[in-house]
Amino acid sequence: MIAGYDQNCLFREAISTYRSMLQEGSRPNQTTIVSVLDACAGIGDLDQGIAVHALCVIAGVDRESTVGAALVNMYGKCGQLVPARAILDKMYEKDLLALTAMLTAYAHSGHPHDALKLFVTMDLEGIQSDHVAFVGALHACTSISAVATGKIIHEGLRFTAAANSPSVANSLVAFYGKCGYLEDARGIFDGISRKSCLTWNTMLGIYSNNGFFQLTLELYLEMSLDGVLPDEITFVILLSACSHGGMIRDGCYHFASIKQEFCQIPVKEHYMCVLDLLSRSGQLQEAEDFFLGSDIEVVRSSYLMDTKKTALCWTTLLSASKVHGDSERGKRAGHNAVLLDRFASCDASGVYMLLSDIYNARN
Repeated sequence: MIAGYDQNCLFREAISTYRSMLQEGSRPNQTTIVSVLDACAGIGDLDQGIAVHALCVIAGVDRESTVGAALVNMYGKCGQLVPARAILDKMYEKDLLALTAMLTAYAHSGHPHDALKLFVTMDLEGIQSDHVAFVGALHACTSISAVATGKIIHEGLRFTAAANSPSVANSLVAFYGKCGYLEDARGIFDGISRKSCLTWNTMLGIYSNNGFFQLTLELYLEMSLDGVLPDEITFVILLSACSHGGMIRDGCYHFASIKQEFCQIPVKEHYMCVLDLLSRSGQLQEAEDFFLGSDIEVVRSSYLMDTKKTALCWTTLLSASKVHGDSERGKRAGHNAVLLDRFASCDASGVYMLLSDIYNARN
C-alpha cells in the first residue's frame, strides 16, 4: 500500500500509512523504508525523513545500497547536502543510484562545480552514467555557462542509451539555448521527434529570454499545429514576450485564450504579465482598471496573489507612471505599494526612490 501511494505521487498518504503501520507495532522492511523516504523527498518532509533515518541506523540498514541511495536522495531534495554526502561516503558500495542522487542534489542546490566533479569521478571509476546523471551534469553546466564542459558531455553521451532520452534532449536544448547557442539549441529541438509541452516551453523560453519575441509567437503557432496543449508556463512565456516586445494585441488575445480556448484558470503570473504589458505600453488607466477589475480581484483576495505579489503590481504601475509622466497615478500606486511592503515586512527602498523621483519631477 505504501509503495503504491509513493509510485502514484500520493506522498502524504504514504507517510500517513507508514505512521499507522508503526502505531500497530509492525516493523517496516527495506522496501517500505525506501518508499517512505521517497515520499519524504517528494514533499520535503525533512523531520519525518530524519525519523526514518534513525530507524535505519537502529536496524543497521542505513549503509545498504537501496536504503543509502534513498537517504541520499531524501536529504538532497530537502537541501541538506552535508548529511547526504556523509551517507554516500559511508555506504558499503556506492552504486549508480546513490551517486546520481548526490550529483542531482549538487546540481539543483547551487553547487554545480561539485556536481561536475562527482560526474568526472564516476566516469574515471568506470561507472556508466544514466540519463538522470547526464541531466544533472548538463544542468550544472547550464547554471555556470560551462560551454566547453557541456559540449564534452554532449559528445560523450552520443554513444550511450541516454542519447535517446527525452529528458536529456530537453537538457541539451536548455544548455545550448541558455549559453547563447540558439542555432544549436534549435537544431537539437528540431531533431526531437515527439516534443512534450516541456520541450516546447524550453525553446519558447530561450527565444523570449534572448529577445526574439516574434519568433516566440511563431514557435507557439507551430506548437499549436503540432497538437500540443499549452500549460501555465507556456502562457507566462507568451505573455512576457508580448510585454517586452510591445505586442499588446497579441498579449490580450493570448490572455483571453487561456479561459476561452483552453478552459484554464489564469494564475497570478498571467495577470502580472498583462499588467506589465499595459503599463509598458503607456495604457496606465487600462492597467489600473485591469488590476482593480473583478477578475483579478478574485485572484488578489485569494491565496494565489499574496501581499508581496500585490505590492509588486503596484510597484509596476508606479514605475510606468514615472516613465510616462503620470504623477498622480504614480503617487497613488506608490503609497499602496509602501503600505503592502510594510505589511509584508519587505524592503520598500526601491518604491521610495521612485516616489522621490516623481515628487522631484513635479517640483
